[in-house]
Amino acid sequence: MKILRKQTQQAGSVLLMALVITSVIGVLLAAYLTLIKVQNQSVMRSQSWNAAIPIIEAGIEDALTHLSKHGKTNVNCDFWQPSGSGYVKEQPVGEDGYYNAYIYNYVPGDTNYQNPIIESRGFIRPPVMVAGAAGARGPLIAGLSMPFQPNGLIGRGVKATCRVDPLFAKGMVALGLIDMNGNNVVTDSFNSLTTNNVNGRYAPSVALGHGDVATDSNLVNVAGATIHGGVATGPGGTVSVKNGVVTGPITDDMNIDFPEAELPFDAGTAGVKFTADGTKTTINGTNYTQIYSGGNYKISPASQFQLSGKETVLIQGTVTIWFPQDFSISGGGGFVLERGAHLIIYAGADSSVSGNGIGNTGDPTECVIYGLPTCSRIAVSGNGEFCGLIYAPNSDLTLGGGGNSNYAFTGASVSKSAKLGGNVSFYYDEAIRMRGPIRGFVLTSWNEMDPVDVRKVPVAN
Repeated sequence: MKILRKQTQQAGSVLLMALVITSVIGVLLAAYLTLIKVQNQSVMRSQSWNAAIPIIEAGIEDALTHLSKHGKTNVNCDFWQPSGSGYVKEQPVGEDGYYNAYIYNYVPGDTNYQNPIIESRGFIRPPVMVAGAAGARGPLIAGLSMPFQPNGLIGRGVKATCRVDPLFAKGMVALGLIDMNGNNVVTDSFNSLTTNNVNGRYAPSVALGHGDVATDSNLVNVAGATIHGGVATGPGGTVSVKNGVVTGPITDDMNIDFPEAELPFDAGTAGVKFTADGTKTTINGTNYTQIYSGGNYKISPASQFQLSGKETVLIQGTVTIWFPQDFSISGGGGFVLERGAHLIIYAGADSSVSGNGIGNTGDPTECVIYGLPTCSRIAVSGNGEFCGLIYAPNSDLTLGGGGNSNYAFTGASVSKSAKLGGNVSFYYDEAIRMRGPIRGFVLTSWNEMDPVDVRKVPVAN
């Protein structure tokens, strides 16, 4: 009997030990499975959280593209709608997400609003397993304060600040050689939007000293010129200064791509005119050979379009003229811009402006000459003032002949190369950066939005 009791006690101990071991294994297994579940939830949460970033970036890109294309005229287009003090657009991305992009602190065409702010909110549907745990959100997600929308989507947001990327950021820019070998060549700057101007023009008393010259290439021949500003070349470039003066820094960090000029319309565009609106008209005692009163024009003479002698053309309103062949102005002929008028010329071949040239009493942005890829040379000379902008990255630009005042060339230029003859005064209007043509908009800062602000989704008015 004593031996039997001993065997019973041993069997009970073994059973108890088995139960304890089984319980420990069960607890460890449950803990391991819970850990795997939490890890899986965390991974899925992270994937959903990060999946919102490409959606946010798509909203930022859409806003930047829209500003670059329509920022100067009308932002309320291409599915962008007014919302509060800005403009909003919502766009689906895939089957489970969308972005809400909002542009504000910007008024189209207003020079005081050149730093727009973009808020882009990206929303993505969370994984089913996460969404089904602990109600609609799950304890893990809810504990991390993720911004859910009423529709159950996960949301993240970015607030980005932008600035204008001006097409004419410097006074004189060339892709290749800049040769300033003429006598009495001077560059300087002023600002027609501030007090640094005299009747909208340059004067030594209001000079700003930013008549910068730059090339993407490796050589600037300053020679005997006086540059009131800096000189920049491409990497490893050389600046040759003989008897000249450069008051600003000399650097070799210039590296900017300039796209080819493109026509804003073609001959088949509705409303394009092929002749002037009027001929041989006298206005206020002045005889005009032709009058262009606003719109898009394609002028295709059999040969060069010439204005010479006393042939004067009046420009009224906003006029865009495409010359498929070259055009030439000489002698007493030329264009005269009525006050407030804008003249935009697209030159399809070699062209020249001399004599009385283009009479522009306004600011340089009111007269712009674009050299198309088929235009290889543009020359500006004579005794007349040229007040305007020249953008011709495929053209060799020649300036020479001097002017009849201290501002022979007022504005800015971008060309394939630039050669300055004698008595050329080149004055860069720094206001062009604010109200002139732009390359687009670039980001200056990028910060993630607070989850509370992400929930404040802008809606169209």
